[in-house]
Amino acid sequence: MSVADVLDRQDGVYWVVKDANSVFLWVNQNFADLVGMDKSELIGHQDSRAEHVAHDKEVMASGKPLLNFHETIAVPSKDGGMVNVDIVTQKGLLRARAARTSSASPSASH
Repeated sequence: MSVADVLDRQDGVYWVVKDANSVFLWVNQNFADLVGMDKSELIGHQDSRAEHVAHDKEVMASGKPLLNFHETIAVPSKDGGMVNVDIVTQKGLLRARAARTSSASPSASH
């Protein structure tokens, strides 16, 4: 089982990974179901929710996560319309690992 499989199978947890332009790089099935779209309709496309994009930019500019942050997201309703749902989200940055400058092991001083 891959990490993506685990993230796809978590009950009630919505995973979204976006790039610096708020383009969806990956979403889990729960998120796709929440917004009433196929994963393929989301991945590779820019988030059209202006408020969410503004929050993404805030995190990128500050370098600080938004934790337990309240947002509203439009989701399909049973009658075929859309309804706004309040959600609590965590927005943070995925950072690249620091490149190693040397392949030598650290040595201890005596």
